[in-house]
Amino acid sequence: MRENQQNELNVLKEENERLKKICERYKLVIEGSNDGIWEWDVEKDIYKVSSKDRESFDYNIHVENFTLENWKKAIHPDDSEKAVLILEDFLKGNGDFYENIYRLQKKDGDYRWVLSKGKGIKNDQGKVICIAGSHTDITEKLKMEKELYQLAYSDYLTKLSNREMLFKDFKNLVKNDLGEKEVSIFYIDIDEFGYINNTLSYDEGNRLIKKTAEFLASRYGNKHYIARVSADEFLIMYIKDKNDKIIEMELEELIKDIKNKKFFENHEIILTVSIGAAIYKEHGTDFFDLIRKADTALYSAKKNGKDQYKIYSPEMGDKVYSNIDLINQIRIGMEKDEFEMYYQPVFESKTDKPAGFEALIRWNHPFRGFIPPLEFIPVAEASGQMIALEKWIFTEVFSQVKKWVDKGDMPLFVSINLSAKGLIENNIVEFLGELLTEYKISPGKIEFEVTETAMINNMEQAMDVLGKIRDLGFKISMDDFGKGYSSLNYLSKLPIDKVKLDKDFVDEIESNKGELLINSIIDLSQKLNLEVVAEGVEKEEEKLILEKMNCNYLQGFLLAKPQSVSSIEAWIRDVYKIK
Repeated sequence: MRENQQNELNVLKEENERLKKICERYKLVIEGSNDGIWEWDVEKDIYKVSSKDRESFDYNIHVENFTLENWKKAIHPDDSEKAVLILEDFLKGNGDFYENIYRLQKKDGDYRWVLSKGKGIKNDQGKVICIAGSHTDITEKLKMEKELYQLAYSDYLTKLSNREMLFKDFKNLVKNDLGEKEVSIFYIDIDEFGYINNTLSYDEGNRLIKKTAEFLASRYGNKHYIARVSADEFLIMYIKDKNDKIIEMELEELIKDIKNKKFFENHEIILTVSIGAAIYKEHGTDFFDLIRKADTALYSAKKNGKDQYKIYSPEMGDKVYSNIDLINQIRIGMEKDEFEMYYQPVFESKTDKPAGFEALIRWNHPFRGFIPPLEFIPVAEASGQMIALEKWIFTEVFSQVKKWVDKGDMPLFVSINLSAKGLIENNIVEFLGELLTEYKISPGKIEFEVTETAMINNMEQAMDVLGKIRDLGFKISMDDFGKGYSSLNYLSKLPIDKVKLDKDFVDEIESNKGELLINSIIDLSQKLNLEVVAEGVEKEEEKLILEKMNCNYLQGFLLAKPQSVSSIEAWIRDVYKIK
């Protein structure tokens, strides 16, 4: 008997040790876990929480048992009602598992998001009498999800929505009956943003983007939807009642208000924007189709001179698609060497002898034949292809000048047009220096022509870049002189060597007023040590008057037309009597 009792006692001891080890393991798992453990005796209203919860949240660490009221008091006030309703719903027998998300207050006063899970024990009548479960701190997880959501649906710089978020808003907006409301898409582009970045710095450009976003948010944030979709482009989903002011009035006011607002504290720069608009239902119902049409209208506004708005019309689409085709053709043309340089002689007025050439690009398209520069140059500039095209021109001319120099039949100079884009291209000076090194020609053989408008609109950058180009030994001419209104004020300030009279001036030379004006410009320019070239000379009378005025150089169809390299070389040999 005693031996049996001893055996039973040993078994109990072993079982006790086994259970003790299991408890220790469970305790270790619980303590090592990020989760807190809780249990609620529903009938007695005894709420127990593990030491981890008592250490972290607003519970008295020295108290073992609490009531449900202690739990409720620790919940964030904004979450309390919903959290209690979910618990009560579970107690009614709805569901086998309890799950709830809310914020619990920590001892330091801060709140942490917790995921509370549990399972209930029911009595014979099916009533929940006890629930046990866990608390998982999911604050960091939610924070990461929020950050990922922001990355997916917002713009990193301005914190505005991005295109994807605007699409979600659009779907939510139009899935219900809009009633008396109308929806329009405004596509807004900051004019000359590249110039601002290049002249004032990218940091200043980013500040401008933020200020523009703030301005748009303050104007449209309450009732409408705003998104930033690229570096300097914004979309507005504009909502209006059918009886409100017409869209044209809103667009006019927006453009005016942006122009009147001082976005730059230390710079006298007036900000302008171009806007394209498309209207829901009138121009389509698909979100991305409306954006394309608003973008088409924007393209039309920018092509028409910027600082204005355009509302989409089908005719615009035809023009844009034609331009898109031309953009692709320009790229293909450069790849397949379809472009070539022509050269038009420039003559000394006193001797009628050739002094140099102006280099002019021509495009001999394989299917369309010769495409005029006035047709493809603006498209190249607007599409961002001008810099690549211009560098090709420079390389081609330097190479040709080198061949003429080596043959000994080179006239005094060749002039090349430098675009407004070229003036703000950061590495243009470095590129020209590399060409001088590669082709080993005197920079005095090359002149660069820059339009008056390009220089005046980008004065600081123009002064800097042109000064550096002159430092390399090149000469600079102001092309199309007279098209602007401030020309005479800048003659003494700009780093130029020559002035080219615009053809419109020359056309008026036979009138008393025109002759007086041209004579005054020639006289003033020469007193400032600037030489004068009259371009567009097409009549003998114009030539004679200009010679009488002592204009330094003449250029025009009367004297010689632009010619291909082979033709101009034959012309050189004939003029210079070279065999």
